[in-house]
Amino acid sequence: MVVGLGIKASSQTKRGRSRSTFSDNSGRSTPNPVKKLKGNSTPSFWAGSQISLNSSLGSPPDTDNICGSLLEKDSQWRALNAKLLHYLDQIDLMYKNDQGNSPECIQLSIERKNSQDKIELIEDEIMRLGPCPNVGCLAHHDKVRSTSPNDSFKLVSKRHAAKIKDKVEKPEISTENKFQTFMGIDNDIENNLKIDDNMKQIPAINLKLETNYNLTLQEINRMYPDTEEKLINGFISIQTTNPENRERIIEYFKKNDKEFILSEAYADRPLKTVIKGLPLDQNKDELKSILENKDFKILRISKLKNCRLKTLHPYFLIEAAKTKNHLSIYNLQIIKLLRVKIEPYRN
Repeated sequence: MVVGLGIKASSQTKRGRSRSTFSDNSGRSTPNPVKKLKGNSTPSFWAGSQISLNSSLGSPPDTDNICGSLLEKDSQWRALNAKLLHYLDQIDLMYKNDQGNSPECIQLSIERKNSQDKIELIEDEIMRLGPCPNVGCLAHHDKVRSTSPNDSFKLVSKRHAAKIKDKVEKPEISTENKFQTFMGIDNDIENNLKIDDNMKQIPAINLKLETNYNLTLQEINRMYPDTEEKLINGFISIQTTNPENRERIIEYFKKNDKEFILSEAYADRPLKTVIKGLPLDQNKDELKSILENKDFKILRISKLKNCRLKTLHPYFLIEAAKTKNHLSIYNLQIIKLLRVKIEPYRN
């Protein structure tokens, strides 16, 4: 049977059985048109060949010759399979070069079909022969190494032996909050801080130190036990917890003719800064007007003195009231075209 023109052949061969399919130029695959031969007839193109159906249907060879027959059929199958792959490569190359309808391509298709028919016949004969009965045959049976029962046991040195690990029981995950005990401490600290903030907001009363100050403090602690007294620069600073007690203590000092000084509240205290970089003879009124023009409320300007040498420093102490932009005074860098440096005042 001759393959028609315009038909592209492809084949997939594997050991044991050969399968082939044909596909036309559109890529659709069609079953193999080669019909399986039946009977004892031999095709005309197999004339003179040693491979025939008569040999396959004859009496099976002897058991001793089965191994040799399998080797011979195997070599024939490999040779024909190599030719078939070569024909397929040549046909594919011709189709890529637009030579699918050339006489050479048609002849290669005929040779490919003949090789494929021969391969199928050899595979049928190999299946008829069956497996090789010779157990010691290295060509058809894998070599198995003889083993003894003691071969699987080997002594391993302690260095290479795996260490036996003790089973460690995983402890249960505790979900208890370990920091619960500190929650109460934090609350106490926050409460104390709030009390300290309230005490700082209430200005202190500075009582002048006298010989009988102890009797005065005893009377104050008897009436207001929450007060706190400290000795600061020759004055007894009395800090109360609420403004009402502060007013009552002030009235008590006035009735008993006690000398005292009232401290300013922190919110009412002015912001004290030092300006460096101005000349020593800078006029204070001029400097005050310059700062007021920049929306600062200036309360007082004074020059710092060196008490030991009794000389003036080229530093100016500025006391500014706390307003919305009082902290912007630190952003000033140039005054009267001179670069200056402004720092917080430290006693």
